[in-house]
Amino acid sequence: MQARVGELARALRGSGLPVAISNHLDALRATAAVDLLDRRALREALAATLTSSAAHRPAFDTLFDLYFPARSGGGDDPAPAPRDVAEFLAELVARILAGDETHVGAIAREAVSSYGRVESRDGTAAYFVYRVFRDINLAGLLRRLLDAAPPADDPLAQRIARDRIELLLRRFREEVEAEVRRRQAEAVGPERAARKLARPPPWEVDFFTVTAEEQAQMRRAVGPLARRLASRLALRRRR
Repeated sequence: MQARVGELARALRGSGLPVAISNHLDALRATAAVDLLDRRALREALAATLTSSAAHRPAFDTLFDLYFPARSGGGDDPAPAPRDVAEFLAELVARILAGDETHVGAIAREAVSSYGRVESRDGTAAYFVYRVFRDINLAGLLRRLLDAAPPADDPLAQRIARDRIELLLRRFREEVEAEVRRRQAEAVGPERAARKLARPPPWEVDFFTVTAEEQAQMRRAVGPLARRLASRLALRRRR
């Protein structure tokens, strides 16, 4: 565990995050305070000690999935034959409407096996995630879930039910993304996968390689600063 935490810390530094030795030591102490079999608790403990800003969290989550992958649960058994998309979606809808969180990970793994085809060719994680959700349209799935949900007379209850459905859908997407990263790390090793997947914080990105998502992050970060600067300039002009 200590070696793996050290590898994660080095990978975070390599992606441009400011991880000091003190953060590394705090992370090691944190692992002694949580149940190591509880992957979600371990993720939060390491995130709390190895990141110092919310902007660092996407890179951390990507690298955490590489160095602390979820158990596939499949052992050496071959992957099941892909199901028809309609049959798969019917089960997914039933699980989400029932609030079944325990099987979300297993369904996500099946989705990646059936529709992502991570092992079929070289590609980025985003490409394989796109392949999954090309067949499983999340927007259409949300509409289907809302239509199938039991009606609620109370607007508050209706809102709570919708939030619950959206939460489970986000969890499903996150599990799909984590499974894609796990398979890539398994295929090429976490260090090589980290160099390919992890992106530095927006303020350290090369403008010639910036993605649309990173542009949006920059706008969100710069917007409040620009408004504050404009307000101060306006006050100065009035004096």
